[in-house]
Amino acid sequence: MTRITPPNSSNFLAWVQEHERAWSNLVYSGRPSLEEILAAPVVVFWKRASTEKPDKHFIITLHPDLTQLEKHFARMLMFSANEPPRSQVVAIFQDRQQIRIAEVRIRFEPVGQETR
Repeated sequence: MTRITPPNSSNFLAWVQEHERAWSNLVYSGRPSLEEILAAPVVVFWKRASTEKPDKHFIITLHPDLTQLEKHFARMLMFSANEPPRSQVVAIFQDRQQIRIAEVRIRFEPVGQETR
């Protein structure tokens, strides 16, 4: 089975085009339409974390902002020893511009004094 390779570009449309060509008329659970992809504020490309059965194609999730991704990465930090991630982020685009994680901050506080 051929492993997937990301487009050699940070160009949003190159990534979307590769996704659409790879999947063609096939579907996956939650697969967004091309119209939804192009209109989404945040588009994330994922691959399965397992190396036993390599993916042929990336999958896409759409998000209104980066909040869900922040929560995803926080959960990974807290629980990855007990529950390894099933998917791995390959590329993140916000407003069609590729972005990356630039910083991770963890703040500690005494138990019983939780703040939001």
